[in-house]
Amino acid sequence: MLNGIIVESTLYHYETISADEAFYLASLLNSSILDELIKPMQSKGEFGERDIHKKPLEYPIPRYRPEDPVHKKLSELGREATGIAQRALSSILQEYGYDKRLKERGALLPQEVATVRRRLRSELRGLLEQIDALVVKLLERGGQKFTIEQFMAP
Repeated sequence: MLNGIIVESTLYHYETISADEAFYLASLLNSSILDELIKPMQSKGEFGERDIHKKPLEYPIPRYRPEDPVHKKLSELGREATGIAQRALSSILQEYGYDKRLKERGALLPQEVATVRRRLRSELRGLLEQIDALVVKLLERGGQKFTIEQFMAP
């Protein structure tokens, strides 16, 4: 029995074959490449783009193959990024006083979540750059033609 779960409108579920596949998908879905590709299709709210739903799945994301060196490296980077994010999260929450707000309210406000996400991405910058380069390789295999420079901020 599950407790403490609230689904506001939609829940998507995917069962992976292994933890390695889960980290591979986490790398892909958190890459700035996929994020930038879906932005034009997202609705916009008060705090920017939102509602990604299944938009990332409109791109040729290959099924995880552990024998593929790019897949394997994305999985390894995803695992490493997860560990760094887990270790950094409590200090980031404390830094902004969000730990107390989270305890009081049980949730963070959307702008607070955005701040935490921005800080985590800053902590993970080097790993995310490696992930982005590999995601470009994967999407190019699927027939997309672009370079990582297209996604870099000016």
